[in-house]
Amino acid sequence: MASTAEIIRKAHAEYEGARWDEAARLFSEAQIERLAAPDLEKLAICGAMTADRGLFEASMEKAFERHLSAGQSRKAARS
Repeated sequence: MASTAEIIRKAHAEYEGARWDEAARLFSEAQIERLAAPDLEKLAICGAMTADRGLFEASMEKAFERHLSAGQSRKAARS
């Protein structure tokens, strides 16, 4: 089984290649609770690109929370 870091690396590659379904699957496999805010934002974009509104909203909400808890209010506002 691949490590979380390896799964996220693969998710980034799929994201960069605009393979939204596969990127979303891999980011989700890495577990949303373990993703950093920038990865959550990428997961949200995958949700938007695949018309998965639930994924988009849940990922952006988590990104907002992560940014806010890190004291990054401007980044939180963008999320």
